[in-house]
Amino acid sequence: MLTQKQIKQSKNFRLIVILAILAIFNLWSFNSWIAAVGGWVTAALTIYFWHQTRYWPGFLAIYVVSWITVSIAWLGATPMFGLAHYIFMAGNVLMAMIPFALERWLVFRTGLVGERPFISTLIFPAAATAVEYLSVFGSPLGSFGAAGYAQAVFPVISQLISVTGLLGITFVTTWFASTAVWAWEQRTGPVRRGLAIYAVLLAAVLIFGSARLWGNQAETVADEVQIAAFTAAEWEGETLFPLLNSDRERFRSETQLIHAAYLAQTAAAADDGAELVLWPEGAILGVPEDVQETVAQAQTLARERGIYLGVPTFEFFPDSDQLPENRLLIIDPQGEVVINHVKYGGNFIEGTLLGDGQLQTVETPFGTLSGVICWDADFPAVIRQAGQAGVDVLLVPSRDWEEITPLHGEMATYRGIENGLTVIRQADHGLSLISDPYGRVLSEANHFNPDGRAIEATIAIRSTNTIYAQTGDWLGLLAVAGVVVLTGWALLRGRRQAAQPVGELAPHG
Repeated sequence: MLTQKQIKQSKNFRLIVILAILAIFNLWSFNSWIAAVGGWVTAALTIYFWHQTRYWPGFLAIYVVSWITVSIAWLGATPMFGLAHYIFMAGNVLMAMIPFALERWLVFRTGLVGERPFISTLIFPAAATAVEYLSVFGSPLGSFGAAGYAQAVFPVISQLISVTGLLGITFVTTWFASTAVWAWEQRTGPVRRGLAIYAVLLAAVLIFGSARLWGNQAETVADEVQIAAFTAAEWEGETLFPLLNSDRERFRSETQLIHAAYLAQTAAAADDGAELVLWPEGAILGVPEDVQETVAQAQTLARERGIYLGVPTFEFFPDSDQLPENRLLIIDPQGEVVINHVKYGGNFIEGTLLGDGQLQTVETPFGTLSGVICWDADFPAVIRQAGQAGVDVLLVPSRDWEEITPLHGEMATYRGIENGLTVIRQADHGLSLISDPYGRVLSEANHFNPDGRAIEATIAIRSTNTIYAQTGDWLGLLAVAGVVVLTGWALLRGRRQAAQPVGELAPHG
């Protein structure tokens, strides 16, 4: 027979182990498989831990451990540096705690001590989905950091976003967590029925994903197209940009060499049969006269070789108050600029002209073509225009850094799943890839691996219609409404628990 002291020691040890497991998952959150598994496990452990402690001590323990470990894991991966990074992560972790805090508060008022109805398990997933909808999708960083991206290693599950967008994965994984904790804590009553309900949902997701991946739903839009995407020359802003003011002529000569390298490699790729060529973000950078001259040369090259050419430009306007402009120009085989897109994502960090977020399209022999730049692709609601317009190919020239590679590149494949289109992403200092409408990577190159500067592939462009492209983030609106309804239900039910005190209830366990 265990004494009260032994029971307490055992419980404390169990709670310490849970915190340790949470810390491990957080520290390895950039490992694809660990992050994917963690998406299902850590939320359940966090809920259970908080149920076993009093409200504020539990919050403090989870918050401190999460803040420290997540800050370490994401060091260098956020656009903040030094102390600003830790302040930024403190805010992000606090935001992530809101669904857990709401769940802990409301669940204890629905009768945690004793039998608790299965409907109470919906509080956490509804809150998690609503918070992500309101915060991540309203953030100037876009969807970067959204929970659903961790499931990229499970393509059967990620197909769900063709219907619900990213929020569907958030809901499924967080409902798993609250259901698992509910089943463990109840152990009596209608546990089997509740588990069966969730099992049916999960089975439906898996069956749908399997059918979508291995079915014949995609339609070939055109014959095969030969693609060449590459980084022809590297540059570092820390050394190059200061020359703009300190040594203008040297700045111009160095950027002109970069431009010449891209034109030469494009000519070689076209001679080898490339029909569509894409350069990375900022490939052509410099003062207006040099950028414009290079664009004119690119137009001539596209016309002479009969190719479609994606030319990203980064134009500085020294000695004036005009903001730099980060653009993607798409040139057709007649040498005409048919798309002129201004970047709209991450401009507050770059200090560049803010684009209007309106996607442009052009018809080609291999389908409808559109393009955005790097961070633009982190805004699902904006990219949804491509799905609505029936875009078949989305060009995404990018420039990343090592700490967010390969995560940032993998995120772009989700835009293909959501909108049923092919994504071609060429990234300087990042992950370059070509993915199909189901997120399957057809070709890739990691800048930080040997021979990771170029992609050459011949693919059949395929596209398919998706529900998400037509309906958007309906699940987010439903989750917000669900939180309101469930909160009212939980508070009303709590008042009816005549045998329980109105204040803080004793932890279960």
